[in-house]
Amino acid sequence: MNNLCITGSQQVGKSYLINQLIYHLNLSCHGFQTSSPIQFDRECYGYQLHSLCPVFDNDQIIMKITGEQRELFPAVFDDLGVRALESVTANIVVFDELGRIEKDSYLFQQLVKDFFERDVIVLSVLKKEEIDWIAPLKHRADTIYIDLDDTPYDRAFTTIRLWLEALLPSQ
Repeated sequence: MNNLCITGSQQVGKSYLINQLIYHLNLSCHGFQTSSPIQFDRECYGYQLHSLCPVFDNDQIIMKITGEQRELFPAVFDDLGVRALESVTANIVVFDELGRIEKDSYLFQQLVKDFFERDVIVLSVLKKEEIDWIAPLKHRADTIYIDLDDTPYDRAFTTIRLWLEALLPSQ
């Protein structure tokens, strides 16, 4: 198994877990991360897509939230998202987070699915809801699936750390 899918409720620590593993194991990764909420002004905040590969015009807005209104920018996945994935040269790839914003970004989706088939280590965070395009990823035979709502953080960290150490060459 060389693929990992982590899910759980909002703010349960999915991205934090990935970041802690990267830090503690000193991992060199490519892929992308979704930013923590960014405050644009008093009433508006949002999220950005950040490529872990050096690409031009990084950190693009994928969602703005003003009150109850959400404005989505799925085209960012077809542009920055695709460029980030096409630039991957590392043997560890991070997808943080996969969800519904990119539901119509078919080229991006296909590139993500292709990485699950490659001989690389995939560390992915999945939105915890039924989303057609990502449902098959968590049910693959070569994928470890961890729900942080059901698995204590410390146990998840230790399990994933041991799994990664077994997959990685000795340093």
